[in-house]
Order: sequence, then C-alpha cells, then structure tokens
Amino acid sequence: MEQDQSHELDKLILFKHDNTNLRSLRDPLHILVIDDDPVTCHLIKKLLADKYYFRACGNIQEGLNDYLFLMPDILFLDINLGDKTFNGLDVLKSILKHDPKANVVIISSNGTTENIEEAYNNGASGFILKPFNPSKIIEYTHKCESNKKNQEGILWN
Repeated sequence: MEQDQSHELDKLILFKHDNTNLRSLRDPLHILVIDDDPVTCHLIKKLLADKYYFRACGNIQEGLNDYLFLMPDILFLDINLGDKTFNGLDVLKSILKHDPKANVVIISSNGTTENIEEAYNNGASGFILKPFNPSKIIEYTHKCESNKKNQEGILWN
C-alpha cells in the first residue's frame, strides 16, 4: 500500500487512543470478524459466540474503528471486502501500523500462492481458505487463547 493510500485509509478512523493493554486485562477472548459476507460472519459467530466475546463488521470503516476500540485478541479478516479503493490487505497494514501485536488471520476464497505469501509478508498470523473447515477457525482461536494465558502474544511469530 502506498503512503498516500495509507493516509486515505487512516481518514476512515474516527478516533485513536491507546487500548493496547486491554488484551491482558480481560477474559474471555475478544474476537472480531471483518467480512462483507454475512454467511461467513454467521458461521464464525455460531462457532465462537457461546464461549467468547464476538463482534462482526461488514465494511472497512466499521471494522477499523471497531478494531481500534475493542483491540480484539484475534481478528479474522477477509481480503475481498467489496470496497473499490481498499482491500483486506490494506486493512491488515493499517491495523499493524496502529497495533504491531495484532493477531490477524486472513480468510479468503483466493488461495493462490501469491495471495497467501502477500498476506504473510504483510504481517498476517495465519491464512484460512474459504470455504473453510470450522476446525481451522477453532484451531487459531485456541492457539490465541493458549498464547494469551502463557502471555506469549502473537500467534505464530
């Protein structure tokens, strides 16, 4: 993402404050999904909402602001968010700029080697191909929960 494009994405953020200590101070895990597909959001909610705090957002602006407000323990982020200017990888970069310890797992139907490498090269903690096996969502969530209990921070780095 070019510098001016990053600046444009930052314009969508309505407020900025330091919530980085929230993760260590709360239980259960806080999980955020940013995906414009309501079916994906519903499936992940069905898997996780009974045990964890869960929030889903369907667009980039809502997702960025909810992320910075909640500082979730883990974010499941779609790449193709239906926005003509930005995609999930742009959101990933913006989130990591504001929260370098973010646990972001990309979920995408585009599982090309280039797409997966780009996600990891831009700081993703994981990648799940759509349609996803529910066990992968649970696996990343349990890994995040285990790392939080052991105070290890980032998922796979």
